[in-house]
Amino acid sequence: MCPERMLGRVNATMRFLMMGLFPLGALLGGVLGETIGPRPTLWLALAVIALSPLPVSMALRGARDVEDVL
Repeated sequence: MCPERMLGRVNATMRFLMMGLFPLGALLGGVLGETIGPRPTLWLALAVIALSPLPVSMALRGARDVEDVL
């Protein structure tokens, strides 16, 4: 949650951070593809994508409402 007057700034910051990670992921994928091969790299990517919701779900486990998160 953020004030409505700051919503554009928050959105721009999040987009900048997310888009900034794309080149790093491409570089890491290329390096892994060269070292361990394309098939294991894709399996590793699948495992990372499948497990990525776990930290968020563990952090929000006890939260019942938005006020609990703040």
